[in-house]
Amino acid sequence: MEYIVPSWEIVKCLCRCIDYPPCINELQEILPSLETKMKSLTAVYEGVMEKVELEEEYQRKRSPAVSDWIKRVESMKKEIADLVLKSKREIQNKCPGTRLPLNCLASSKLEKMVREKMDAVEKMKWEASSFQELTQPQRPVAIKFPLVKTVGLDLLFEEVWKYLEDDRVRLIGIYGIGGVGKTALLTMVNNEFLKTSLSLKFEVVIWAEVSQHAIEEVQEKILKRLEIPGDTWKHQGKGERAIEILRVLEKKNFLLLLDEIWQWLDLLNLLGIPSVDSEHKSKVIFTTRCERVCRLMGPQKSIRVQCLAREKALTLFGTTVGEAASSAHISHFAKHIVQECSGLPSALNIIGTHMKAWTELHQWEYQLNILRHCPSEIPGMKNDLFPRLAKSCEMLDDTVKSCFLYCSMFPSDKEIFCDELIQLWMGEGFLDQYDEPRAKGEGIIEQLCFACLLEIGSFKQHVKMHRMIRAMALWLACEQGEKMNKCVVREHGKLIEPVQVAKWNEAQRIALWHCGIEANRTPPSFSKLETLFVSNNSIESFPRGFLGDMPVIRVLDLSNSKLIKLPDEIGCLVNLRYLNFSRTKIKELPTNLENLVNLRFLILDETDYLPRIPSQILSKLLCLQLLSIFRSKASEGDCTPVLNELKLLKHMSDLSIKLTNVLPTEKLLTSQELRKVIRQLCLQGCKDMKLVELSPSIQILEMNNCLDLEGVLVDVENHGGNGSMPQNIVPSKFPQQHFLYTLCQLNIFMCPKLLNLTWLIHIPRLQSLDVGACDSMEVVIDDKSKVLEIEQEVGMFSRLTTLNLYNLPNLQSICRHALPFPSLTSISVAFCQSLRKLPLDSKTNATTSLQKINGDQRWWDDLVWEDNNIKGILAPYFVAHDNNASSSYASQGAGCSSSTIPIFGI
Repeated sequence: MEYIVPSWEIVKCLCRCIDYPPCINELQEILPSLETKMKSLTAVYEGVMEKVELEEEYQRKRSPAVSDWIKRVESMKKEIADLVLKSKREIQNKCPGTRLPLNCLASSKLEKMVREKMDAVEKMKWEASSFQELTQPQRPVAIKFPLVKTVGLDLLFEEVWKYLEDDRVRLIGIYGIGGVGKTALLTMVNNEFLKTSLSLKFEVVIWAEVSQHAIEEVQEKILKRLEIPGDTWKHQGKGERAIEILRVLEKKNFLLLLDEIWQWLDLLNLLGIPSVDSEHKSKVIFTTRCERVCRLMGPQKSIRVQCLAREKALTLFGTTVGEAASSAHISHFAKHIVQECSGLPSALNIIGTHMKAWTELHQWEYQLNILRHCPSEIPGMKNDLFPRLAKSCEMLDDTVKSCFLYCSMFPSDKEIFCDELIQLWMGEGFLDQYDEPRAKGEGIIEQLCFACLLEIGSFKQHVKMHRMIRAMALWLACEQGEKMNKCVVREHGKLIEPVQVAKWNEAQRIALWHCGIEANRTPPSFSKLETLFVSNNSIESFPRGFLGDMPVIRVLDLSNSKLIKLPDEIGCLVNLRYLNFSRTKIKELPTNLENLVNLRFLILDETDYLPRIPSQILSKLLCLQLLSIFRSKASEGDCTPVLNELKLLKHMSDLSIKLTNVLPTEKLLTSQELRKVIRQLCLQGCKDMKLVELSPSIQILEMNNCLDLEGVLVDVENHGGNGSMPQNIVPSKFPQQHFLYTLCQLNIFMCPKLLNLTWLIHIPRLQSLDVGACDSMEVVIDDKSKVLEIEQEVGMFSRLTTLNLYNLPNLQSICRHALPFPSLTSISVAFCQSLRKLPLDSKTNATTSLQKINGDQRWWDDLVWEDNNIKGILAPYFVAHDNNASSSYASQGAGCSSSTIPIFGI
């Protein structure tokens, strides 16, 4: 009886269904039809998707109608699945004891929805059958850009492409001199996306030239490439534009190519570029001319684009010129033209295009002469190449730009000694406003090297200019070619005739390298001349009156010549600030030199024929700041009178000197006025000198043939000296806080009583160490306890780049434990047969910078190593001495002059 439903419940169900009689059974009957139709639609959908995905592999994309249909089908599948589930539940929900639905209204609505979905499914199947094409040509991921002829970029392209395929690399920096091919390399990367499947990795490749455009212009390029409607950003500020770019790019995997960045760029806040270290696979590649900017941008990988090597440069030039360049009678001149371009691709292309017009030998010879002496006359140089290269100067301030243009006065490819260059800048007055002008000059050189306007020479203390950069700089110095005789540079020329000299009467600067000057009856007039270089030539004397009419000259450099006598009129150059006649054959100084009351820099280095400096000349040069008689005969013997005169000069701040006598040495090193201004000191053959007390300002120290020298004292606290030379030998240990931070170069030769150089633990910034013929030396650093402490505190030898040891028969150890040597580039050892161990182990940092270990093969084979791995690590750097090199080391002996001391790394 419990299964009998009360009649009242049945009556209520019947009453509910009176208004919906069809719904009683139809929902249950039609639901399977809906499921069948949906299965049929799913099969059609899968067929469409298979074809679409196949066509997408061939760089096509879904048509808008197909894309919309696919989305609607996927939505329909979910909706029908939900509807079928609800309907089945409703079918099961019946009045107790009957086949009637418990809720007829709900069942009726579901039945209506099922019928509507059946119609919709049929309609979607019909739509699929009406598609003409499932896909259409895809909008290219990248936009193709024209590409100039390139040579030598293939390896760099492969390197960039490797980084693009590496998900760990998100930001790539490319830097190098202007015109070297950075943009061409970036173009190669961009265009490759038009023909490779890797383009599927990025949805869009965006190219934007930054250069010196306003940020709004760069943003506009990005917005247009992203096809963002202009009405959404045209009237917005750069902040709102950045937000709009960010909104779109956050949803995409993109590759952004930024060409010619001039300064650090905040990609997120200025351009709206999402962080490329996020979970997305987007990447950014940028180019810049400045290495420092490249570093500031923080790329995971940096690539420097170098100028082409000779053979590749010839290939590019020949490709541009055509057949003429390869003909037998012209190829000789073609090689010289390529040499003048120094491997710069843009110069090779421009000049190569110009040379297409010339086929005769004499024409090529003439054009080569023009390129060497007046390159701005070649079409394309002053209108294209030079302005392009000159963009690198636009970010320089006035001081740095003046210093840069000044470098154009030196010969092509000349390696310029940095110290000499800075002193010239100081002599010109470029650095007068700075408290530490020498340090400022060093910073300017570093800045110009980072900007790829100067290049590091063979050694770090030298720089040079690329030939085309120099040509551009000289063009700028001559006011973009408008005043060609404003700055005159002649090199490797013949005798200069008076008619040529007469054309220079308006010159501001004249530089004559390897040139002679013909005498003239009428002396020339240089009323505007501020700078005169007459260097590296065979001139023994100047034509009479040549220097007579130079009322505003400030810098006179007569160095590196056979000059025997200074012209009498030199005493009339009262505005002269800088005078250099180093490495000449000058035999005496004219007494009227005392008239140069504005002279600040007097440089007499390596004047082997100058016996002395006349008394009462130096003391009258009241503005003198720098005197350099380094390795000069003028300071040999008892030069105490010279030192006495120098003590009277209130502005004296920089002294470089060679001393050969213990009396002036004691005078110099105990003088409160002088010891604090010593920058370079050469001590040669100073008998009875047992101890040297270093001054706190010294940067370069040479000690040669000091037979009684037993030790060196590092003076840090006693800046003024104590009035007498201490007699005790340098102690083995010093207070840990005593360090001499100025000394960077040390050369010691033939000091047979020196046992060690332990005092070097207090010289943390030493860059070059050169020790030879010290017979008693058994160890360089002999301090077991202090070395580790000091190395940890200041990084002992952390800046040492060059280490040379030779003719040290008893040397057994450099240091008794391994040191990092993070900057070491060169080690050279000769005739040190007792040295069986180098202070290096497998943990050393030297391998990151090391370029060469030079020594005898037997010595190398007999070395004992700190661990088993280090010899294998260092073996690739070893280069065996040849017999001639070893003999040259052995030949150094007593009596050699300071100028013959082997000096490495200068």
